[in-house]
Amino acid sequence: MNPAATTAPFSADDFVRISTDADPYVAYAVRLTETAVHIAVETESIPGSEATPEAEVGVALEKKVVLDRSDATRSVAATSAHSKGQLRTRFVYAVPKQRLGAISLPWSQLRVAIRVAWEDRRLPAARQPLFAQRYFDTGPGGNFAPLTMEGTGDFTSWQVFDVVGYANAVRARKERLVVELQQPQKGRASIVIDDKHGKRIRNLVNAADYEQGVHQVVWDGRDDNGRPVEPGIYTWRALTHAGIRPHYLFSYYNPGTPPYGRATPSSNWGGDHSDPMAATAYGSDVYLGWPVAESGNNIIRVNLDGEKQADFNLPSHAGGGSALMLAADADHLYVAAEGKPWYDAFTQGPDGTWECRRPLNLFRFSRTGEMVRYGGSRGELLITNNILKGSGAAPKWVLPPENLAGFALHRGRLYVSLGKEDRVLAFDPVSGKQVAEIPLTKPSLLAASPGGRLAAISDGQMGWLEPDSGKFTAIGKLKAVVPRGLAISAADEFVVSDNGPDQDIKIFSPKDATLVRTIGMKGGRPSLGAWKANGVFQPFGIALDSAGRLWVAENDSTPRRVSRWDYAAGSISKEFFGPCHYGADGGGFDVADSTRWIGAGVLWKLDFASKSATPLSTLYRRTAPAQLIENLHNGLMHFVHKEGRTFVVSQTKQIAVFELAADQTLRPVAVVGSLLRTANAKRWTLPASLAEVPAVKEAVERACSKLKVDIATIYVPSPRYADRYEFPEPVLKEAELSYLWVDRNGDGLIANDEFQFLPQGHRWFLSYWGNGYLDTTLKIPVTTSEGKALMVELAPGGFLPSGVPDYQLQPALDKAVAMESLPADINAMATDRHQRLLVNANPMTAYGPGGKRLWTIPNNWPGVHASQKAPLPERGVMQGPLFFLGVAPLDKESDVTILNGNHGRFFVVSTDGILMDELFADIRISRDGGPYMIGGEPFGGFFEKSQSTGKYIMQSGHTDYRIFEIAGLETAKRTSGTLTVTPEQAALIASQNNKGPEAAAAGPRELAVVNLPAGKALGADPETWPGKWTVTWGDAKAAYPFCEVKVVRAATGERLHIAWRVKDPSPFINKGKDWMQLFKTGDVVAFEFSTNPAAPAGRAKAAAGDRRLFIAPFATEGGQARPVAVLYDYVSQPKAGEAAPQPVLFSSPWRSEKIDRVVQLTDARVEVIRPQGNTGYTVTADLSLETLGLPKAGTAARLRGDFGVLYGDSEGTITLLRSYWSNKATGLVNDVPGEAAIQPGNWGDLLFVK
Repeated sequence: MNPAATTAPFSADDFVRISTDADPYVAYAVRLTETAVHIAVETESIPGSEATPEAEVGVALEKKVVLDRSDATRSVAATSAHSKGQLRTRFVYAVPKQRLGAISLPWSQLRVAIRVAWEDRRLPAARQPLFAQRYFDTGPGGNFAPLTMEGTGDFTSWQVFDVVGYANAVRARKERLVVELQQPQKGRASIVIDDKHGKRIRNLVNAADYEQGVHQVVWDGRDDNGRPVEPGIYTWRALTHAGIRPHYLFSYYNPGTPPYGRATPSSNWGGDHSDPMAATAYGSDVYLGWPVAESGNNIIRVNLDGEKQADFNLPSHAGGGSALMLAADADHLYVAAEGKPWYDAFTQGPDGTWECRRPLNLFRFSRTGEMVRYGGSRGELLITNNILKGSGAAPKWVLPPENLAGFALHRGRLYVSLGKEDRVLAFDPVSGKQVAEIPLTKPSLLAASPGGRLAAISDGQMGWLEPDSGKFTAIGKLKAVVPRGLAISAADEFVVSDNGPDQDIKIFSPKDATLVRTIGMKGGRPSLGAWKANGVFQPFGIALDSAGRLWVAENDSTPRRVSRWDYAAGSISKEFFGPCHYGADGGGFDVADSTRWIGAGVLWKLDFASKSATPLSTLYRRTAPAQLIENLHNGLMHFVHKEGRTFVVSQTKQIAVFELAADQTLRPVAVVGSLLRTANAKRWTLPASLAEVPAVKEAVERACSKLKVDIATIYVPSPRYADRYEFPEPVLKEAELSYLWVDRNGDGLIANDEFQFLPQGHRWFLSYWGNGYLDTTLKIPVTTSEGKALMVELAPGGFLPSGVPDYQLQPALDKAVAMESLPADINAMATDRHQRLLVNANPMTAYGPGGKRLWTIPNNWPGVHASQKAPLPERGVMQGPLFFLGVAPLDKESDVTILNGNHGRFFVVSTDGILMDELFADIRISRDGGPYMIGGEPFGGFFEKSQSTGKYIMQSGHTDYRIFEIAGLETAKRTSGTLTVTPEQAALIASQNNKGPEAAAAGPRELAVVNLPAGKALGADPETWPGKWTVTWGDAKAAYPFCEVKVVRAATGERLHIAWRVKDPSPFINKGKDWMQLFKTGDVVAFEFSTNPAAPAGRAKAAAGDRRLFIAPFATEGGQARPVAVLYDYVSQPKAGEAAPQPVLFSSPWRSEKIDRVVQLTDARVEVIRPQGNTGYTVTADLSLETLGLPKAGTAARLRGDFGVLYGDSEGTITLLRSYWSNKATGLVNDVPGEAAIQPGNWGDLLFVK
């Protein structure tokens, strides 16, 4: 009898794999009895080969035995699903102990050797085997050789079998906790484990790929925090699907072709942080301008059909923000830009005075978008600084200077009206030299006529200005007109955009200024209600093109529109809407009718067949001082249909409930808010009507008394907003009240008796990114003065006589239930149809109706700022989720939501707490510029399931409302089961070390700079330089990121040589147009360093001597791109006799980073080597130690520093990833000041030795 037949068959848990992942699968199993050893070898066939495996086994005690296939019991079976369909062969051998010599020898002296060969019987013996591998045999000979000393009695090269170790390993495997996952389809699966109370214990698998079939998934018996679980019965639940994928349908509210990205000159359209303001035309070119842009464009050039041809962006903070005017000739665009945002233009003097500089600058661009520089540090020509001064502490803001009043190009000269200075200045557009100054009373708009004259408006009079003599000939006065734009027709008619009560375009006779006709309906396009295209609203800059059309920039955000009119007929010919506000916020659709959308405060009708959007009405704008809601731009809009009425719940920093009225406007009926949240809508101001509410005024009085602030300085109209009061931030924080406002009388205005307040010290928990609701019943956490958390449910108790839902606060507080503790730093909340409250925090958490915590998902980097510290993305690990885009039905157990991630990766989560999948690519690792690249900081979006079509629809985008169908959710299937953890298993789990593989201790990063003695020279190839590539980071096996750096200090010439060798599939491309800001537009190599050894090592911000060197390709107008080295000196200390630095500000619309000195290093010698294959590049830089401020040769110092690479897209238009040697908190790629700043506390050490 075959001895193998006397034992039970080997199970899968008995086998230990001994092959590597690169080789065909081989595993073995051993069973020992008192009288025999049983050995099994299991192996797979080679994919794509006809070769069959054969196994040979050697065992020895006192004697050895070698067994081949003739001694084995063989079985062949299909493998499990994870083995990709290969056939698996098992060979089982049995050797009586007596064949091995002395029966008295213990099994602990057993030796084993194994050889597996794959043979193709069709081939001649000389070519056999195709492949072979030996295991546990350390003797001479290769893998193709037989087992060592075959045919002899020697077995010393065979390995002693670890009986105890093997037995323990088998026991541990047999005691594993295994989930038998049935994957019904090829796709993805997620598995969670809950305890007997339904509490989440472990998120075991998140969105992992599986083939169809049965899979064993092992649980290590620990929770998400690595702690061993208690004995008991646990439930596992799996959610599988075929893969959840977005399908791009179309975009609206951006006329670019395509409306996203920067891949082509026609893509994207206009400024995302401001409204259309300027227009000019020359020939068939039309230029349109927006004063502030971040992800969009300040200025665009379009053809006569409105198709974008080029874009132009003003240097960050060289001017702009409050006024923008344009002029053009055949080759160039000229821009006059004035003002800066209020928050960074101030300097505080030592004598207690302050100064605010809001400059007026000129810029020049080529027709294709390259800046043609004037003499300023950012290429600007400074016209005037517009300096305001005051005493005491610097204010947070000042009113715009409003000095720039007119701008025109006339007969080869640029003319600028300075309205506050009663003069017009003339400049040579080529040299930038001022060539004339013309005194003129209250000069305003300027325009050149086709006939060669210069039109002007002075002190309200229209007329002609003779530049040579300075004579102004008035033709008539403008009456009841607020002129914002001026153009001159071919017949010399004065064409004026009137931003006064008439809101139209007026055409005046060139002889006597009589009104000839108007364009656009009188009174303008309605500010609210049904859309009427044949009117303008807030008309500013205008231009007449060569085809006889009038272009009007309408300075409004609800919506943003540029309109084109037939000048002769006076009729509208085309509307251009957009772009979206930064991040594409303010969107949403009606689940009952997915063609009805809200965007930019407008109700739209979408046609999915023609991929178009038509405005139906302007829904809401603040038109009265006593209105509480500022606008609809920042929130998600959830339609709610109830009792035959349509409500919209706005998801913003406050909660607002509107009703959609019959006239297609939104009427606010309730607001859940706080003083701080309300004030933040307009930068620390409150509507006067709210501030005058008795309870609010009492709270402010208490705060002022405590903080010793004179309340009389607060309750005065704001110079910025006449219907609001300015509040110091500390006063508001001290006075903070949480309120419920219900429009009880239905007039939409604040009344004292319409407010209900939480008790003093209680606060609504209103998350930064808003609370999303599917109903008019609102579930809101409240934190009490004792620090406890309550769940408050605000449900309307019917309707008031005014038709407004009757929300009552006190009954809701009386019924509030205690919640398990809320996580810190909550980013967003939402509710689902199963009464769960979802919380985006660390961890992501859900609560049931009774306040009990239902589940958690690890979420280590929620929100914007935490995501900047996140490592590169990993499937199934959330990074930077911002808020819940919406909640849609999934199945009977839960709904499904999608969260937008700050790096452009979105996360699909079931509301019973299963991370199902992720959508789109992380901007840091993707180079796709198409519609599926959402990009960083996608601050808007919406998700729901259309009841009319049954499809899941999602909106995202950046400067466009981008619409996707989400496919694959309909394939979701659930399975579940139980796992029992015995006391023995729990004890074993608790006894095991859970630290896992020890990561190599990072320790402080240090680079010892190599010295090159005097007289020695370096070759062009850094591979030949002395020293090693000691600075390395990234993944050498990946396409990117990976970089290695060499640094050599040369005594000859006192030079520093640096070489960066970079892996990059689109090597060293950067098409940026601003040499100071190349870190925003593509590939850059970086060296950050300190020159001051005394600077604190852990400093969070730059100190004196901290610097950064960027090297990138840069092309001047009409020139080839060449490497440019730019030095940023953050805190400059000029030597005696040197001029004070002229700081440069790098700004977004919300903040700025000041750098004292930014210069090009003209003495830097830079070379770029691009090997064949486009796999990377090498940059070598030969730099002056003195210019850098680093120690000269022969001088020792320990400084701090870092090396980095910035990766751009394949077109060289946008930076996608910042990758550094030492600093790993570099995830930010969507914020100019954040990217301009340095983080010296994260640098490594630079060691300069003598």
